[in-house]
Amino acid sequence: MSNNFEYFESIALIEGLKEIKEEQNLTIEKISQELNVNKSTISRYLNQQILPTSKHKEKIIIWLENKGLEASVIVNRYVTQMLTASGKKVLSLTKLMNQPKKLFLISYLFIKKNPWVQDTDIVITVETEGIPFATIFGLLLGKTVAYFRKQRSVTWPDFIRIDLERAEVAVTEPLFLNREIVQGKNKALILDDIVRSGETISKLHEGLTREGIQTLGVIILTSLTKKIPFSKPKPIHGFNPILTVEF
Repeated sequence: MSNNFEYFESIALIEGLKEIKEEQNLTIEKISQELNVNKSTISRYLNQQILPTSKHKEKIIIWLENKGLEASVIVNRYVTQMLTASGKKVLSLTKLMNQPKKLFLISYLFIKKNPWVQDTDIVITVETEGIPFATIFGLLLGKTVAYFRKQRSVTWPDFIRIDLERAEVAVTEPLFLNREIVQGKNKALILDDIVRSGETISKLHEGLTREGIQTLGVIILTSLTKKIPFSKPKPIHGFNPILTVEF
């Protein structure tokens, strides 16, 4: 875990308090009673004037679990709101990507429930939409975060290239990653916000495999496809929040 994990955990737990307070329309007094923590202390936590003590963090963790708060629940709520607002025609997670505290909460809850992700050496994504999620996820794990770019830097001595086939415009789009970043890395997590066809994730997996890097798993906030070409994911139905493909 990150050396700053306790701080990041506190940020996530405060966001969790806010999430439940808003979703269940709870008063500060009600939260105070359920947690058996002074009302003024809860208020200061919610206003981020202070961070929870170790003893209070344990209480909040149990309280959030009892309230059924999970990463998939938060993403599902957001996806539902976006689809409703767009008439179920357009799905974008841009606003969510601009809410780092919410991403800390989502990442924290996911990592807590899926400790196997801690075995990774590096977190991989593609510019640009997936970067906020991958960066925060990597911060919590204390792991290197790297992303494939659309343009290769002239300062890179060597690089990894993958080519995406864009059928709708009949062109090939290359993506590049500085090879130095992945040297000495054996296991990788691939993260992204939305998977539409599965091709990008598939190409990332193939590119890492050529480098001798094992894809430990793929973590996707939402999938618009019912199949991932290179693996058998957990059951997918419609818009599937927090899709995990384990290898």
